[in-house]
Formats: sequence, C-alpha cells, structure tokens
Amino acid sequence: MRAVSLAAILSLTTALGCRGERSPQEPLVDPAAPSPPTSDLDELRAFARLYGYVRYFHPSDEAAAIDWDAFAVHGVQRVTQADDREQLRAALQELFLPVAPSLELLAEGETPSGASPWPADVEGLEVVAWQHAGYGFGDMSSAYSSKRTSRPRAVPVGHQRTVTVVQRLEQGMEDLRGRAIRLRAWAKVDPEAPQAGVRLYLRIGQPDDRRVWASGADYNALEWGELRLEHEVPADADRITLGAAVTGQGAAWLDDFVLEAREGNGWREVPLVDPGFEATEEIETALAGGDEPRPTGVWQLDAPNFRHQLRKQAHGGQRALWLARKSIQLTRDPFEPRPEPGEWIEEPLGVGLWCRLPLALLSEDGHTLAPPDAPRAELPDLSALPRSAEDPAVRIAAVIVTWNVFQHFFPYFDVVDTDWSAVLDQALAEALLDADPAQTQETLEHMVAALHDGHGNVLPPDARDLLRVSVSFGRVEGKVVVLTAPEDEGLRRGDVVRRFEGRDVDEAIARAARRVSGSPQWIEHRLLAWSGLTEGPADVPVSFEIERDGEVMTVEVARRDVETPPVFPHEAMEELPGGRWYVDLSRASWEEISPKLKALAEAPGIVFDLRAYPQGSNFQILQHLMTEPEHDHWMFVPHIIRPDHQGPAEWEQLGWDLTPAEPHIGGKVAFITGGGAISYAESVMGYVEGLKLGEIVGGPTAGANGNVNPFTTPGGYVIISTGMRVLKHDGRPHHGVGVTPTVPLAPTLEGIRAGRDELFERALALVSAGRAPS
Repeated sequence: MRAVSLAAILSLTTALGCRGERSPQEPLVDPAAPSPPTSDLDELRAFARLYGYVRYFHPSDEAAAIDWDAFAVHGVQRVTQADDREQLRAALQELFLPVAPSLELLAEGETPSGASPWPADVEGLEVVAWQHAGYGFGDMSSAYSSKRTSRPRAVPVGHQRTVTVVQRLEQGMEDLRGRAIRLRAWAKVDPEAPQAGVRLYLRIGQPDDRRVWASGADYNALEWGELRLEHEVPADADRITLGAAVTGQGAAWLDDFVLEAREGNGWREVPLVDPGFEATEEIETALAGGDEPRPTGVWQLDAPNFRHQLRKQAHGGQRALWLARKSIQLTRDPFEPRPEPGEWIEEPLGVGLWCRLPLALLSEDGHTLAPPDAPRAELPDLSALPRSAEDPAVRIAAVIVTWNVFQHFFPYFDVVDTDWSAVLDQALAEALLDADPAQTQETLEHMVAALHDGHGNVLPPDARDLLRVSVSFGRVEGKVVVLTAPEDEGLRRGDVVRRFEGRDVDEAIARAARRVSGSPQWIEHRLLAWSGLTEGPADVPVSFEIERDGEVMTVEVARRDVETPPVFPHEAMEELPGGRWYVDLSRASWEEISPKLKALAEAPGIVFDLRAYPQGSNFQILQHLMTEPEHDHWMFVPHIIRPDHQGPAEWEQLGWDLTPAEPHIGGKVAFITGGGAISYAESVMGYVEGLKLGEIVGGPTAGANGNVNPFTTPGGYVIISTGMRVLKHDGRPHHGVGVTPTVPLAPTLEGIRAGRDELFERALALVSAGRAPS
C-alpha cells in the first residue's frame, strides 16, 4: 500500500487539471433560460456515459459494493422519467451520489465547486484507485484482472462458467417413447450473489450416439419460482439425462424436481430418485470430515470451479441444493501506474451536462473519504428489480453495459474504423423499439459487428433447441455451394444453392452480414451459419432450391444431430507416396503426432493442414521446425487507469518463448490455411509466418487472435470479444488482417465438383518439387 502527501495532491491538482473537449466554465447558454427538453435517447445516453465513468473508474467503497447490473436497470427506469435537462440532472444525482459522493454534475455555464474530498492532514492515508489489466470483470479467469489499489477483490475461479446437476434415466423408457415429457423444478437466485441464471436441461439419447437436447430460458429472480421445460421423446430414445444448469458468477438454489409424461389430456408423474435432495444419509456417508453433506450418486455435478452444498433454505422438505461459483481474493495490485489524488475527469454527458469525478480517493480507517459537505443519500433496494430480458428496461441496460465495456476496454479502436459514440445512439434507438429478447440480441449483434472482431459474438439468454443440417456449404466463386453431404440427403457436392425456405440465399446472407463481426475473410467464412442456412429447429426439414447440371430442383433436408461428412477424405495423419506426410493439426492430437516425429523428421516433405482450430498441444510442432530459441512479444494486455480508451498507462508484453526440440523437421514444409483459422490457429500460423517456417497456401486467416473475454449483461446475454492486442511477430498489425499466404489460392467450383482438394494439391506440389507448378 502506498501513502500520499498533501504536497503531492496539491501539485497534481494543479498540473493535471481536467480533460474534456471544452470546459463547462465557458458559458454557452443563458443560465436563466428554461431548461431544454430531453428525449428518452438523450436521457439514456447521459446515463450510459456516467454509468461507465463511475462503475469502472470511480474507486469509492460505495461504488464497489453495489450490484451494477441491477443498478443499470434501475437507472434506465429512473432517467426516462425526466422531461428536461434539470429533471435529468436531478435523476442522475439521485442515482449516483449515493455511490459517488464526490461527483459533480454541471450544466454548461456553471463553475465546479473546487471542493476537495480530502481532509487537511492526509499524511499516511491510503490511495484507492482502479487499475485494469484489460477488462477484469468477465466470466472466466484469464489474463485480465481489475482491482482497486489498497483493496482486495474477489474474482471467479476457472474457465467453466456453467455447472450442471443432472441424473440419468434409463429404466422405463418404453413408456416414454413417442410421448411429450415435462420437467419441472423450483429455483431462486441468491440475493447475496445475484449474478447467476438457472435453466432446466434435457438431453435425450438415441442409438448410434445420436441425441436431442433442450434447455429452458434463464430464471434469475431472487424468490422461489417454478421452471418448466417440455420436449417430445423420439420413438427410439434409450436414455434421458435431466436436470438444471446454473450459469454466471453468482449463486442459486434448486429444489423439488418433477418429471411428467403426457397421458391423454393430462400428465403422469415419472418417478425420480431423490428429486428434492433429501437423501441425507446416502450423501453424508460419501463424505469425510466435517464438510456439509453434498449430493453424490444419483445426482451428478460437473462443477470443478463451483461450490455445492445442501442448505436449509428449501422450497419443500428440509433442504435444497445450493450452487455457487468459487472465487479467490486478489490482494496484489495488477501493476505500478495509478491515478493520483488530484486527478479528475470532466466529461460531457450530452444535452449540456458534464460530470466532474475524481479518479483516485484517499482512505482512512478502511473507508474511502468523501467531501465533508457531500450530500448523504441512500440507494433504494435493488433486489426487487426485474432481471429477465423479457423486461424492456433490462434489455436497454444490456445495451448500456455492453457499450461501456467496449468504450473503455476494447484494445483496437485505433485500428478499426468505428464511431463508437454513434453506435451507442443507434443501439439505444433500436433497443427502445425492440419488442422481445430476440430483437435485442440482434441489436447487440449489430453493436459487436461494428468492432470488426472475429471473436465477437452474442449468446442469447435462452438456449435454443437448434440443430444443423448434416451438409457442409461454402462460398465458391461468389456462389453458395454444397461442399459435402451424406448420400441419403438428396444434395450433392457442387450443387449451387439459390434459395432456402423460400428466401433468396444472397439476400439472407446480406442481412446476416450486419450481425457478423470480423474481417472480410472471417465474415465470408461465418455468413452461411448466421444466415440460417445450416441451423434451425430440430427435426424440421429445410427446403433448398438448387441448381445442378443446368437444372433447377427442390430438395428437402432434415436437421439432425449427426456428423457432417468431411469435405475431403484425408486421414488425420497419413503417409503419402514418396515418404511425404499429411498432418491435419485440427484433427490429429499431439498424442497421435508425437510417436510419428521421427518419421516426420526424416520425411522429404510435410503438408500441415490448419484450416480449422488446432488440437490442444499441437503448437509443439513449431518447436520441431525451429532452429533457434525465440522471445518475440506479440500479445499485449492494456493497463488501463483512465476512461474512454485513452492510451493505456502501459502494455504488458507476452509471448510463448519457444525453444527448438528434437527431432528437427528439416524437409520441405507447407501449411494450408484460410479464413476459418482463428485465434489459437493464428497463434500457430503467426509463428509460421514470422519465423518463415514453411510455405503458406490458401487465404488469409481470420485476423482475430488473443484471449477472449466473455461477460454477461443484465438479462443474461453473453458477449464475447477479444480482450488483448495481438501483432505480427515483426510488429505489423494482425487484427483484421490475419496471416498472409505466400501462395494465395482459393477452391474452384470445378475442383469442388470433381472432389479435389486444390489447396492440398498445391501444397503437396510445393513440398514435392520445391515450387508451385505453373
């Protein structure tokens, strides 16, 4: 902990001054003039901007203690009651002064008070200020952390953001096949840790590893409520796995599961084992020591980073199951730079309002200090606010939280050409008109698409029972083409798709393009999935209008949970004529590759396929291609202490620090890649490009690398994006560019119809002859 002197505060107050486009001291309007009217958009924009400044950069203990998701919903409801600027200012003061007593809200023409929030004697007091190594409030523990100096902070453990509690039903399946079943249970979210959602879960197994699954909408109320989920049991079903999932950084209770089968006009109960978690003797005997009883046996949990206990706050019976995300305490500051006392921000909020806010506070006796004359106000009880995305205020709050995360923490605003302030206005305008959670998901997708981030994605609050058709499609020569399909589906390799479900395929793709984030090559790769061409409701056939050999015909294809045949019939690893090898790094595991390293080292040529995501440890192949150790820094985590994506205080520089490994692969090497290679695949391909480890055949990779940083918004939307900056090994930009091929090549329609892997053929020619054929 670092203390601060009075002299330091006074010098910084003078030297740092304030930021902003212009000072609110400059009179621009007549103070006696009537307060100008405001619209809902004006009010929400002002609230959104102030929300981000206070939540992420004002370090008061009051601000650190509140439920910011609930506060966002409350703020949306409150500010939209205003009719003019003065009413808006009063609403913002009412909202924020309880958590930011040092805040000043100024209208143009007004002068800041200049009041100091510190006592005359500050010797030995602690400095409290936010430090962000990237965005440290996400759903997964990762390279990112946020913490206030002189304060510990609890953060979630592990990458698993969902725990499932299930039991498997196999007996009595003959009475359930062909019937509708209904799963019911009671749940509530823990008010002490409300950042959680609960949903019911069904997975129905069939022969040959086929299955159908269903999941209900998130329930996130703080009182007991009944959840229901219905689904049809296929005629050949042989098992049912049922239960619930808890997602997020909070905690929740579950109790009183009931499974029922449709019988006539009613429902017949199907027996479950210990549906209310009351089998305490069995549970207790499974544990040793003084731990509380935990469910074992019939109920199974997949929860390595969740706590689970049986507690007495039951809906029925004596106990209910309580599940909570594990956490650890961060005690060390993430890095050295910090705002100092005396550093304030002055930022415009719109409609002639400004905020003035300190970025650092002093702490005495374990509590941050406020100006002695600061008004004391209490926040209302936030526990009764709506939390479901069915509520319009919750959906607007999701937009506000999403915009602020990127406004202050996205690492590429100096690279992408995006007016993020305009995106806020557009998104708020859309959210005000959105009629349901699905429309707000599309609004959020439009926002994320504006970042041009291939990792960018929006997951809905309700899991959808969607399946893919067992067909692979691609864009070849500007046309949507069947790449591969099972023989019984009626489609053939090389068929050109003109329409599906009555929609023009090009129009559907153009509409989907507004919702896909990333580089042009990644968007091209992802468009077919986003257009609805491949995914849809389970067991509902999709109609395709295709062109084949000059004829137009209609083919219906079922959406089923079956494997899609590979586009090209390569083995994951195979020895080729002449002692050369083919290795698909996305299918062959390192356990399969490592026994073959001696043969690979002796091979005159190897084709490595990295058109998709590599298996876990396959980056190690790079070490067998290298001849010298490397210590390149190509990943950079921003250290942020000021808002509005100003230049970070510093960058944490990271790399893999690889060293050569034996046996060395000295033959000719070519890598196949393209727009579907993203993230980890680009880390590997970045070394191939940067260290010149082989020829690169195909197209540019996706141009989206670095650890993702998912976070959950009010209403349960999960937003995924890139959290760090990645450069090429020579320092040039990677984001939106990708790894550039040395031998650019794209498949042709003629080659697809002939079943040829033209990229493989060119790569094999390179490692066979040392140069591409003419």
